Amino acid sequence: AGSFYGDGANLTNLDTAAKQFGEATSNGESNKSSTSFSSKVTLNLNNVSSNSRVFIYYNFDYKVTGGTNNKQCYVQVTGPSFLGGNPEFITSSPTYSTVHGLLFCVGSGTSRSYAIQYRKAGGSSAYIRNARLYALEVGP
Repeated sequence: AGSFYGDGANLTNLDTAAKQFGEATSNGESNKSSTSFSSKVTLNLNNVSSNSRVFIYYNFDYKVTGGTNNKQCYVQVTGPSFLGGNPEFITSSPTYSTVHGLLFCVGSGTSRSYAIQYRKAGGSSAYIRNARLYALEVGP
């Protein structure tokens, strides 16, 4: 197939792979001075086909302030059965850093919940902003 022509109007079966799309955002700044995880943003997908897979795109800015010992902000992206597990990110920087990535969920439940969670360590305060989750369910 060396060349293509036309407007694509005759293409078929392109919409059967994408089942549903979900989005959750929280742009405002949040902070906490606790060492237990709290959710900044949560995305729930319902009526998921049990044999579907879900792509998750995540994005957030995070930093840590105050304290002198073990001054860190931890952020994790949670969900059912990500290939490679739930990613966790750690910063000791007092200026915002941006993190983004793509995950592949191989869970089998018909309702799936995803979250960006954060916490602090030591005598510091953890900050997070511009948190976003986008989910795309794909299936046979």
